Amino acid sequence: MSTGTAFTPWYEPTPTRGHFTKHTKYDEVLRDRGDLGKLVDHFERRLRGWYIEPIEVLLETNVRGWRMKLARFLARRDEGGHYSFSVAAMTCLLIDTLSQFEKGKLESDNVVFKDFVRRNLPCYAGSLTPNIDGYRPPRNPTGAPRHQALSDIADVLYSGFRCGILHEAHAPLYCWISPGNDPPTVEATGYATYGLGATSSTAGNACPTVKLQPGHLFNEVMRYFRDYLSKLKNSNPIHDQLRVDFKTKFSHSFGVDILNARL
Repeated sequence: MSTGTAFTPWYEPTPTRGHFTKHTKYDEVLRDRGDLGKLVDHFERRLRGWYIEPIEVLLETNVRGWRMKLARFLARRDEGGHYSFSVAAMTCLLIDTLSQFEKGKLESDNVVFKDFVRRNLPCYAGSLTPNIDGYRPPRNPTGAPRHQALSDIADVLYSGFRCGILHEAHAPLYCWISPGNDPPTVEATGYATYGLGATSSTAGNACPTVKLQPGHLFNEVMRYFRDYLSKLKNSNPIHDQLRVDFKTKFSHSFGVDILNARL
């Protein structure tokens, strides 16, 4: 689907077969590839279908009163559900996605992820004193555990919540997930201690714990998302680089050359 630019994708969709969203095939995206406003709309629908709407279902965001009771009855969940773990996982994926599009990155990058959080989600940029000693399993059975000092909540959000859930199937014990819509807090004691595998200077000591309520995190990300879409459609030259990076990521991720798209 090249338009004669230097765009050289590894993969290209079959326009009439592949679905870009539930109700949109790639041929519709191809048809609109010169219209940036319409492409941003396609992008919004895709992210809503893949991430946002499933998260809202888990949070029961748009269900109240008798509708909530009916939904819980049909799902055999009389008291509702505590799906905060799944919400945390999916919201971290959404942050990963948005951070890549914002900077035109072709794959996940821990520096970009954490920089995104610190700039756009200020409630999650607070520093940690003392730092949390973060450990990850060794790369091979005979190796030593990998260690990283986690100095702020953005570090914990990436290393503990994002990577812990995706790579280790759980969030480490310095992470705490609970339902609710309050900003993150840090508990100095009472939730975890450093075990015998930690460095000798910390073994046996209390390990600080970051308490996350994924509903709040999701709401903060959605505030950014709405603002991001608005800037992409705003013709002010101050947002030109944001559009360039969006088009770069979109083109390489989806195999549709939109590098020349304009508002």
